[in-house]
Amino acid sequence: MAKPLTLEDIDMRLRQLAFLLAQQTLVSSLKEAKQREKIAFLSCAGLSNEDIAVLLGTTPRTVTVELSVLRTAAKKPNGKKAKS
Repeated sequence: MAKPLTLEDIDMRLRQLAFLLAQQTLVSSLKEAKQREKIAFLSCAGLSNEDIAVLLGTTPRTVTVELSVLRTAAKKPNGKKAKS
């Protein structure tokens, strides 16, 4: 009989599924999007900076910086966008 799954096992499998779904979304729907848009989407989907970096072929530091730029731009009262 199979050993029952622990919460850690379930969490790991859900993270793997989220990663695979994000990868498929990038291939099918976001292939023409800019990197910053992809980072924003994947972050909202709940992926970690490390996972986003792996998917996009960049570094976690780049992802962190881009998310910071996006948050700063969202806080600007006159609606100006950050540079792409």
